[in-house]
Amino acid sequence: MESLRQHSSALSADVLVVGAGPVGLSLARLLGLRGHQVTIVERKADAYPLPRAVVFDDEIGRIFQNLGLTDEIQNISQAVPDHYEWRNSQGQTLLAMDWSGTGPCGWPIESFFSQPVLENVLARAVADMDNVTVLRNVELTGIQETTDGIVGTCRGPDGPWSIEARFLVGCDGSRSTVRELLGVGMTDLDFRYDWLIVDASLLPEMPPIRCRRSPGKACTRGSGTPRTSRGN
Repeated sequence: MESLRQHSSALSADVLVVGAGPVGLSLARLLGLRGHQVTIVERKADAYPLPRAVVFDDEIGRIFQNLGLTDEIQNISQAVPDHYEWRNSQGQTLLAMDWSGTGPCGWPIESFFSQPVLENVLARAVADMDNVTVLRNVELTGIQETTDGIVGTCRGPDGPWSIEARFLVGCDGSRSTVRELLGVGMTDLDFRYDWLIVDASLLPEMPPIRCRRSPGKACTRGSGTPRTSRGN
């Protein structure tokens, strides 16, 4: 992994993006394609290896198209052919959504994907850009507003350092350091379904997955199976 000293240009940027997940990487590429100097800091040394998001809709597909990554995204995703359905152990439908066809943005209404694979595509795309720098294992520890923008204080393998930027964008998830440092509150609307979604990779000889949760309702998924099976 390259150190900060090998990225002296990273000490100033037009935009400082915090978080190198799909949102942060996509934003950095969009800004980079428009000629802006972008630095991303990510507190984790490596990308998270398990899928969390598993579907994107046609509006997100159009964003990927604007990133210039249409072929790459189509190669790692699979359009939902008909509908997405959850059933309980008695075969009763709990949730059914028609995801067939093409949406108004010209992409499938919904597409399945694996988040780690998607992040690799986005990471390679920004790595090829001279005006986008990604610094991993670097944590934002402070923000100071200036007349021209902000000064962000960071801590990484080489110790503490600062970066000046015109704009700061927090793309660092539910446990956002940016939101905490700015004192921005968040309203938690809680989970709106009465089941828990998990991801599991099945061997070819295994039967459809069934998982059980308190108070003992078992559910299996119906049609629209992606590359990973999900139950609750």
